[in-house]
Amino acid sequence: MSHLYLSTETWDPVSAVIRAETGVDWSHVGFRRDDGQTFSAMLSGGVSWRPPTPGAKILLLDVDGCDAALAKAETHTGDAYDMLNILGIAMRHDWSLPGHFICDKLVFWAFEQTANPLLNHVFVQIEKLSPRDVLLSLKVRERHG
Repeated sequence: MSHLYLSTETWDPVSAVIRAETGVDWSHVGFRRDDGQTFSAMLSGGVSWRPPTPGAKILLLDVDGCDAALAKAETHTGDAYDMLNILGIAMRHDWSLPGHFICDKLVFWAFEQTANPLLNHVFVQIEKLSPRDVLLSLKVRERHG
């Protein structure tokens, strides 16, 4: 079974930029299995499975349809991280590249592909969303236990 997770690393400069621009304590979002392995888009390794980041603050979330969304996200395993998009966030410009992902774009895209979007993307483009917006979804619940 998979879940969503939010995380942040206090001393990471990219994390600090994302937190500053979005106004929340969370700078990363991805999928997490019960064994702790995570799947997301990160600067180190692009879109891939990886062990949890040591020392990162984690918030586990439940959302219906997470396994189906993860299966869609996995179709992008090996795709590149969109560092230009991160720079665009810092400069308040959309510099996202097709075929490249940042963490939140991957998660929102995957849920949209399963006809179970976390948010209505008609009025706000996926490229404009952030890890903060995961918390605004009425479909997401904090995982207890």
